[in-house]
Amino acid sequence: MSYEPKIPEPELERIKAGLALPDEKLKALNEWAKKNYAYLISAEYQDTSVYDQLNIPGPQFYGALSVITSYLFDREVSSALDLNAYVEQLKEQGLGELTDKVKLLLSGISPTPADIEFARRRTIATQAVVPTLDDVDCVCELRAIFRSLPGPYKAEQYREKVKVLLGFEPVVLVNIQTNDANSAEKLCIFQVTETGLRSLIRTLEEAAGQLDIVKQSLVGTKEVK
Repeated sequence: MSYEPKIPEPELERIKAGLALPDEKLKALNEWAKKNYAYLISAEYQDTSVYDQLNIPGPQFYGALSVITSYLFDREVSSALDLNAYVEQLKEQGLGELTDKVKLLLSGISPTPADIEFARRRTIATQAVVPTLDDVDCVCELRAIFRSLPGPYKAEQYREKVKVLLGFEPVVLVNIQTNDANSAEKLCIFQVTETGLRSLIRTLEEAAGQLDIVKQSLVGTKEVK
């Protein structure tokens, strides 16, 4: 059975980085993947303890996962997982010299079609209607506080105030990246004071607590796929 996954060039570069890992690391990733399908196909790889535990640099860890996820998802869900066909496709895209590495990483990885379908639909459902959080970056800094803000004013009194440093205020710059159902990325950049940051943290911690309660309420219920 043949298929023609269209792997974008940026992802091919990540794949090359992942397959540059030593064979023993690829074997370790293979064993981890076969035991963690739920984590793997969720497309949520934010827990750094995973690649810390495997002692693999983050970029190469994500690159290797790109190999696995492109293998799993670049096909119709009903199609059988065909490792040889996938290897041939990668050869056509210029990765023929990495054939043995690909087979080492992907050998035995075979979640059920139902698992793949659920993961695919889960991603669509969580990105539908409103954008979904994709990444967050923060930077702390000390904001210089002057008596007046810079401006085009020419009055000498004003120009003198602009030069008067009163002190510093700690702030956090937050960069939030979201991704919608059309794979369009959007950035939201804002700043918060220490008080605002701690209030945000408390709110998110309470939301996480409520999420745990919701998850616990589902324990023992029959999952429908």
